[in-house]
Amino acid sequence: MDRIRASFASEALRRRLAADGSAQLRVQGRSMAPLFREGDVVEIRPLSPLEDLSGLIIAVDLGDRVAVHRSIGLGRPTIQTHGIACAHLDPPLPRSAGIGVVARHGRRDEGQLARAAGWALMA
Repeated sequence: MDRIRASFASEALRRRLAADGSAQLRVQGRSMAPLFREGDVVEIRPLSPLEDLSGLIIAVDLGDRVAVHRSIGLGRPTIQTHGIACAHLDPPLPRSAGIGVVARHGRRDEGQLARAAGWALMA
């Protein structure tokens, strides 16, 4: 995904969260396996400004893509995430790179959550 498309995806997701209070995304990739599989659906809710993100699975703008990865914390002004199936950590980012928190998860093609998803992201 090029940087312009990634920026658009991040902004569109932020707008959807602001307008509707949640957004559903279809997972692409295997960085969160076995927790999330390709095609699974996650429901994202907005981040609270003072929320402790340590251990939560969050949608984050990594610059070249929007990813759903586990937050390992670092402190209030900075967050760091990683895909649980990845050997490396994502780079430390400003907290403003955090987009939302995964509130629910559904397996691909199971139930209403999966049928309603129209977004895609990299996991």
